[in-house]
Amino acid sequence: MNQRLILLFFAIFLIQASHAASIPSMEEYLAASKEFDLQKAEANTRQSMPRIEDKRVATVFAVLFDDRILTARRYSVQDMDTLLTICGKANEVSMSYILFDLKNQITEKNDPIAAAAQIIILMGKNSYIFQDEVAMALPFLIRCAAVQLPLLTQFLESLRPEEFTDVRREGALQFRNGIFGMYGEALTSTTDQRIKEGNLMRILSALADTSSTLAESLPEDKRKLIADFSTLAIQSASEALRKPLLTIQRSMQESSCSVLCKL
Repeated sequence: MNQRLILLFFAIFLIQASHAASIPSMEEYLAASKEFDLQKAEANTRQSMPRIEDKRVATVFAVLFDDRILTARRYSVQDMDTLLTICGKANEVSMSYILFDLKNQITEKNDPIAAAAQIIILMGKNSYIFQDEVAMALPFLIRCAAVQLPLLTQFLESLRPEEFTDVRREGALQFRNGIFGMYGEALTSTTDQRIKEGNLMRILSALADTSSTLAESLPEDKRKLIADFSTLAIQSASEALRKPLLTIQRSMQESSCSVLCKL
């Protein structure tokens, strides 16, 4: 077993062992976010990013992506600002890996179409290089969306027609598109032989666990796309990966349509 793999196993063990500790407070969460920013700035001087096999990084990840923050209490609409802060910080960490070295890699800044193509290539490259870190972040973000969605639905249903402004509609649609994007990213990764099965399992399991909730936000055409892609992925997936893929497929075929779905 090579040294990098041994260090990765140790980092995952450290994160799992941290669950025996107390649930991070908001102050501890924000402190971990600041510590990651310092680690990122240090790594960027070496044209790199903080890696999970570094014990310092694993310690920060253990706080930033501790699922108990989302599950240990019942959130209400009044808690949306808190959730937005937590999920926003986690998303910033994830995107810092996905878009690493963006400024240096995008050369066609005056051509939006060409620049978009370069960004897609960069995201694919970074998703592979930093897959161990992304596989820690993305499941947490998926669960974040699942906690936020019922609250957003409740809020939208409480609005009078004149209160449902264009700004609120656009924000709701962005949230819905983000959910669809997470499915797209995860399912596309099932065809990439470079992505480790353990990383895929963490991401697909999070989607399977939350699909009955998340699917309700998606319009029928988007759900059909996800169900169809899941069907294709199942055909070539390992036995272990078929179980979460089947759950995702069924959720997309059976779910009802919430207010967010109907926008």
